[in-house]
Amino acid sequence: AKLELVRMNIIKQQGGMFGPNKNISEWCIPQNEGKFPKTRDKTSLKLGDCYPSKQGDTKDTITKEKRKDYSSENSHV
Repeated sequence: AKLELVRMNIIKQQGGMFGPNKNISEWCIPQNEGKFPKTRDKTSLKLGDCYPSKQGDTKDTITKEKRKDYSSENSHV
């Protein structure tokens, strides 16, 4: 995203540093950006209706009810 803003001259890059371009007349913003196409796909409009998939830490917690005591079973051998 940063490199695209650099190409559009909205932010400037000097070495590894980025900064805003305060000269707005140098900005190159495409005019068709943000407009919907005339033939819309109805499924793309409903993307916000679904729940996000479970991401990140998905570690299950094992409660005492779920856990089986293996040490008492192996002591009979």
